[in-house]
Formats: sequence, C-alpha cells, structure tokens
Amino acid sequence: MKKLILSLLFTSAAIYSNAQLRVNTAGAVTVGTTPATITKKLTVDGDASFKSKLDIVNLNNTSSGWGAQLRFVPSNSTTPNHVIVDNGLNELVIHVGYSNPTATNLRIASGTNTFTGYTFMAGGGHFSDKRLKQNITPLNYGLKTLMQLNPVSYEWNAAAYTELSSQKELSENFKGTQVGFIAQEVEALIPEVVKEVKDGYKSLEYHNLTAVIVQAVKEQQTIIEAQEAAIEKLTQQVQQLKNQTTNIDALDSEKAFLLEQNRPNPFATSTSIKYSTPENAQLLITNLEGRTMQSISLNSGENKTIEISAQELHNGIYIYSIVVEGELKLSKRFVVAK
Repeated sequence: MKKLILSLLFTSAAIYSNAQLRVNTAGAVTVGTTPATITKKLTVDGDASFKSKLDIVNLNNTSSGWGAQLRFVPSNSTTPNHVIVDNGLNELVIHVGYSNPTATNLRIASGTNTFTGYTFMAGGGHFSDKRLKQNITPLNYGLKTLMQLNPVSYEWNAAAYTELSSQKELSENFKGTQVGFIAQEVEALIPEVVKEVKDGYKSLEYHNLTAVIVQAVKEQQTIIEAQEAAIEKLTQQVQQLKNQTTNIDALDSEKAFLLEQNRPNPFATSTSIKYSTPENAQLLITNLEGRTMQSISLNSGENKTIEISAQELHNGIYIYSIVVEGELKLSKRFVVAK
C-alpha cells in the first residue's frame, strides 16, 4: 500500500504544471520551466552538466544518411545551423549549416592545432593585405642564409610522435623516409619560422620560407647579371687585345723582314736588292714555272744589300723571295733583258 501511495505521489509531482522535472505520457522528459508542449524526448531549459561520458548515436539518421550528429540550435531559431557528423567511415566531417550544404566559412580559433595525417584543401590562403600589417621592413635573410639551410631525409620517431599527438600508432602517411629540415637548425638561422608547441617540441612553418627563397633568388639574379656584364666586358677586352696583337704581329713582321724592289729593273748584267731579316734566311730566285734558278744565303741583319748577276739567267720574268726554313716571308719580281 505504501509503494502505491509513493508511486501516485511521484506521478502527480512529475506532471504538475509548475514542476521542474516532468514526464508526459509519451515518456518525454522535461527539466526546467519549459512550455507545457514537449517535443523532444529530453528537454533541458538552462545549463546542463555531465559528470560522465556522453554518447550520441545515430541522431536523425533516417533523414541525413549520416551516422552520429551533434547539432547546435541558436536561441532565436529552431533550425540547426551547425552539425558535426561522423559519416560512419572513421572520418570527422564539420558540416556548416545543416540546411545549406554549400555553406562556407569554417573557422578554427583555438590557438595551436595539431593534425595527424594529411590535410587536403582546395583554394584558401593567408591574410596578406598591407592594411593588416605594420613595421614593414625589407627581409634580411637571403641567399647567404638559404645556403646555410641543411635539407635532410629522415624517419619519424614513432614513440615520440604518437606521445605528442596522443595517437595510438604512427599514421601510414608518416611512415617511411621523409624529406625536410630540422626545426632547431632552422631556428638558429631564421627564428621567425619556428614555433614552440607542446612540451617544448618545435614546429616549422614551411610556407614562410617562401619569402626567404624569393629574396635569395633575387640576390642570385643580381649576381648573375653582374657576372654577365663582367663577362661581356672581358670578352670585349680580349677581342681588343687580339686585334692589337694581330696588328703588332703584322708590324713586327714588316719590320723584321724587308725586301725592296731591285734596282735597276729590268737589268742586263746585274742588279741590287736591299733586304732585312731577323735570322739567317735564303733568297730564292725562281722562274714563273716555279723552278729554282738560284739559292743565295742571307745573313741576319737590317738594311743589307745583295748583288744578283744575270749571267746564268735567260731573258724573262723571275720571282725572288726570302724563305726561312721553307716558310715564305716576302716575294717580289724582276725582269732580265739582255
């Protein structure tokens, strides 16, 4: 009898219009001073605190086709505007605007964020508007700094990485040989691109190295252009020296070897020839057919004179030449007319 009375008292209290905890005949529970009409299985008007794990399984699965969903409804609307969905493939999908599948503007603003695995993004970028910046100065890092960077290949330390990222095991994408830099080494050269994250571990903002690379390329291009200008100038100087050397060689050749026209010419008995040669040579007299008629030794010296006899020569035209070790230096012609 006591149990029946207590049961009736509890039921009466639960459905009393001013009660803070109400249960209607359909089993829906209301906590707080909500309207009399109950539309949810559990309605909480006010703050809610859970001291244990909260499981949300297959919420609204029939209409969305997704797995678990957690919705946030603004106070001035009954339509959810944010949904975090597990699609059943061990993937977390943040769907902004439940009724608007094309909605954008997803913002994560929680300080330092850690992502394990690969992140794919179509589009996007970083704020770079001049109006958002101040204390703008030219970059001091360039080619010299870039040349000191030490690219390496490496493998992730699975034990340390999983401890930092709170993962049970190393992701497949992080296994095997990787390439990159050591954050501590880069920090010694370009501290602005290195940040300290959890437990003193260092992270490297690879995208910020682009500014250093661009500055290094500009400096390298300046060096290349200066070298090209220097090479062009040297090429012109070398050509000038070649031209001067050619002219000097020609002048030296003319000064070193001299062969004047014989006098008299034509001649019947004899004629005189003035010559100069820096070394001993031969004076060859040949007919027009190239046959050598006479070979006379010439001693080295300047402004020397040699007499040529016509006794062994027939009337005709002859060629006389200075020859040194078979090399022809100078030639002229004379005529014998007896």
